[in-house]
Amino acid sequence: MDYENLMKSMEASAEEKREELLRKARESAAKIEEEARLKADEIVKGHISRASRNLEVDRNRLLYEARSKARGESAAIMHEYFSRAFSLAEGRLAAIRQENGYEDFFRRAMAEAIDAIGEKEFVLHVDPRDEDLCRRIIGTIGIECPVQADISCAGGLNVSTPDGRTVVFNTIESRLKSARERHRLEVFSALFGD
Repeated sequence: MDYENLMKSMEASAEEKREELLRKARESAAKIEEEARLKADEIVKGHISRASRNLEVDRNRLLYEARSKARGESAAIMHEYFSRAFSLAEGRLAAIRQENGYEDFFRRAMAEAIDAIGEKEFVLHVDPRDEDLCRRIIGTIGIECPVQADISCAGGLNVSTPDGRTVVFNTIESRLKSARERHRLEVFSALFGD
């Protein structure tokens, strides 16, 4: 019997050890499983965070590109309307010679250009259609200077020094070009608001 008790005791002890080993293995497996789950959660969160950052970068890039494109298209449209406004003005000014106030305009343009040249001797350059008008005006104001019908313009004139080194442009076209540059912001503001 002692042998039997010894065997039973050994079996019971072995069963206890087996149960203890199984319990420890289960605890270890549960701990490993929990650590793996936590690491997996961290990895997933990291991937989600990187993907979110990448999406945000892509969104910002696409938004920037869309805004840039919209600004470019808007600028092109604004430039087109600006050009149309000045083309319309140029078209209307092309018929200025037929208007009643053209002689007064020509007289003022001549006085401005002569004053701007700042020389005692000068040459008046006019469109052939304005040659008679120019000669009549200089005759009434008592100026003696050469008049050359050597330009083509919608109206106005140019004044140069006799050697041609200095020229004051005061034609409709040159005034319109100057106004275009000088008043660009005002015209854009009038066309499109502030």
